[in-house]
Amino acid sequence: MKLQIKSIELKNFKGIQHKKVELDGTNVKICGVNGSGKTTVFDAVMYVFCNCNSRMVSNPPVTPVEVPECQTSVEIECLLDDKLLKVARNQKYKEKKDPDSGKITATTTSNYSINDVEYNQTNFIKELTNRGIDLENFLYLSHPDAFTADVSAKGREKIRAILFGMIENIFDADIANQIEVPELKVLLEQGYSIQEIDSMSKSGLRK
Repeated sequence: MKLQIKSIELKNFKGIQHKKVELDGTNVKICGVNGSGKTTVFDAVMYVFCNCNSRMVSNPPVTPVEVPECQTSVEIECLLDDKLLKVARNQKYKEKKDPDSGKITATTTSNYSINDVEYNQTNFIKELTNRGIDLENFLYLSHPDAFTADVSAKGREKIRAILFGMIENIFDADIANQIEVPELKVLLEQGYSIQEIDSMSKSGLRK
């Protein structure tokens, strides 16, 4: 499965009123001065596919500041195995002021679409999964901070499983041949797994 992002169109997204960024479907470098919107483009991709922003904040605020009512949209055109795939997320934002207390409450409603067919978030994820796009893997492989967000043993093992699930015939011993820690290399060559070495290390520290 090959996924290429061809364009990202933003409307009323954070500080951008309307902008369409054209990409070539391969690696790309977006340049600009501070505050020109480089991070906002990355935020938009994360917002649609992973419901987070570049700082890994879930369901991030995207409405322009001091706008009491608007509709935000991000539309991403992709090629999935050379077939056009258009995904979008639209969000309605509205503020309401209590006449007595003066307190302002805000409501947001979001909907998603794939090739102009609307979905709720759950079915959006299911439909992309059916098309071969694993959004969890998408997050880990497109956001460097995702690899360090969960430093627990379970989190590290999850990352390891994701990475090794993408390749074939690569084993701990192959990795050992590329590292410069003699003791670790010897243990791996003796048949110990990474998990066993980690356990031995912790046991040694406790002693």
